[in-house]
Amino acid sequence: MVEHGTPNPAVGGSSPPCPALFIFIEDKMKLGEAIKFLKEVREELKKVSWPSKELVRNATVAVIVFTIILSVYLWSLDLIFKRIFDFIFR
Repeated sequence: MVEHGTPNPAVGGSSPPCPALFIFIEDKMKLGEAIKFLKEVREELKKVSWPSKELVRNATVAVIVFTIILSVYLWSLDLIFKRIFDFIFR
């Protein structure tokens, strides 16, 4: 078996391994600052103008219809070119 190590042996991995958010909080912020940050995030999200369900539904239907129309168009072009090339190179 081959033993795999870090590319630079002088640099160790994280010990103990933990999610990046906790490493960020531990290294860059004190816990109070992290809580303040999360409260500010919540306040900013309250200011967001969220779309209505009707707007989301209508946009979704429009995207699906457009996708179907484009797919049929490209399929028909593919079919036409295939028949042309089959006729020419047969």
